[in-house]
Formats: sequence, C-alpha cells, structure tokens
Amino acid sequence: GFSRLQRERIWAMFTNKECAVCHKDVLWTEFNAGHALAKADGGLAETWNGRIEHEKCNKSHGANP
Repeated sequence: GFSRLQRERIWAMFTNKECAVCHKDVLWTEFNAGHALAKADGGLAETWNGRIEHEKCNKSHGANP
C-alpha cells in the first residue's frame, strides 16, 4: 500500500477532496488512498497513481474502479 508520506502527498495533490468512486466529499479521517490503476492491473503504489477514496468505496470495487 501507500506509505503515510505518500498518503499525505496524494491528499495534497487534489484540491477537491472528493471520492473517486462515489464522488462524495471525503474528510481526512475517512480518507483511503486508492490506486488509479489497480494493483491487479499492474498499478504501482506510487504517489502519481494515487487517488482519494473512502475506505468503504476502496474495498467495494477491488480491481474494478
């Protein structure tokens, strides 16, 4: 997964703190760093491949963003 520093950088990259899955606002306490390109599809745990998601949304879509 993403390190704490990577999570902080992913959070800072996006001015709109919106979940990439459900498109609702995300608070820092709800934030889960998801992969834009899923790990199952070769996506790396690199900051550039991160996106903001709710933890529940991240777990719900698995390898199907």
